[in-house]
Amino acid sequence: MNLFRSILRLLAITITFIYPQSEWYRVAYVVSGMLAKVSDMLVTVAGVPTFMRKPKKYKDTVAINHAVKLNYFLAVMTHGGKPFPIPTLAQGLELFRKPRPNGVILCSTHIPLAKVAIRHLMEHDFKPTLALAADPGVINRISVWGITEKVAAARTGSLMTSPQKSVPV
Repeated sequence: MNLFRSILRLLAITITFIYPQSEWYRVAYVVSGMLAKVSDMLVTVAGVPTFMRKPKKYKDTVAINHAVKLNYFLAVMTHGGKPFPIPTLAQGLELFRKPRPNGVILCSTHIPLAKVAIRHLMEHDFKPTLALAADPGVINRISVWGITEKVAAARTGSLMTSPQKSVPV
């Protein structure tokens, strides 16, 4: 674990000790946003020569850094074992209420905060039966941020997550 991750972990644990559970998400959101802005400023201002910088893949790297840091905070706070509220706003839940005899497949790959979306679905009576996870740390269940309930999971092999050049039609 690198130093920055250790600092994030310490901050997340500190939030859980200082604030009531009802405030954890709000405080984590604010702190992770500030850290994203600070880390972006350090990379662009603090003497990293232009020729050594990687080109930015996204226009707004602060937003993606914010999401990644918030995702890590939520993971650490969830592993503490106490549920806490996460406000969400979503549309299209009617898609999940339609009868589907063959089931529904949801896919997210390396998207921060995907487990917040899973939680929102679970809160609206749509519980996934199985999650496929490429994470070698997953044995048979995955955590869902902010709740103690877990989702059954199966670890996939490298074939499932390897890049493909074409899809047979």
